Amino acid sequence: MNVKRYFVCKYKTSEESLIEVISKIDREQIFQKYLCFYITLCLCGEKTMLKKILIATTNPGKKAELSAMLDMDIEWVSLSDFPKLEEVAEDGNTFAENARKKSLGYAKQTNLWTIADDSGLEVDALGGQPGVKSARFAESYRRERRDLLDKKNIEKVLKLLDGVPREERTARFRCCLCLAAPDEILIETEGKIEGIIAEKEIGAGGFGYDPIFFVPDLNKTVAQISPEQKNSISHRGNAIRKLKPLLSKLLE
Repeated sequence: MNVKRYFVCKYKTSEESLIEVISKIDREQIFQKYLCFYITLCLCGEKTMLKKILIATTNPGKKAELSAMLDMDIEWVSLSDFPKLEEVAEDGNTFAENARKKSLGYAKQTNLWTIADDSGLEVDALGGQPGVKSARFAESYRRERRDLLDKKNIEKVLKLLDGVPREERTARFRCCLCLAAPDEILIETEGKIEGIIAEKEIGAGGFGYDPIFFVPDLNKTVAQISPEQKNSISHRGNAIRKLKPLLSKLLE
């Protein structure tokens, strides 16, 4: 809602002269006009009344997934809408720490509420690795194609688990979500899905470690299930479902 623009148009003046014009008008009259303007916008449901929230990603798929799952009257924007922002480093020791750092960092730069996430794979036999280094576990060059990086990361995990029996190959995907205002953390949620690391890649779907993450309840790897089924059980989906009622309450 741009109140300044309303009064500029109403009194046919410039923004520079607005204070001088308003000073000549009875304060009670200004209050009544402002109140009527506000109520009209609320009743009409104008787009300008929608809350704008930044999703801290340049990935259009992740933005679409999160906004679709939350399904709220919110104007969603992404980092792609702010190409000149300074990148916030993901150098925390935990997923939650990285999510907090990103959400606060981008919220301060844009003055918008910001949702950020960090997620990855934790393998018990590897002491929780790859963890926060999931995307770069093989220490490959960052500009390498995503599918090639995924392949190298998988190869490293399988090599480290060579000879480890099935019962000791337990693992989980974990996702931490954080919603922050420029000066405070508003909401934090976490989601996870438990599984077992397979001895080889199975399935052609998904991305990342999906082809080696076996879900016993489904008797399939995540790479063998549909995107809809994946969203219904995934670590990110679980975190988003926890976030939704908390965000709804904040927006009341």
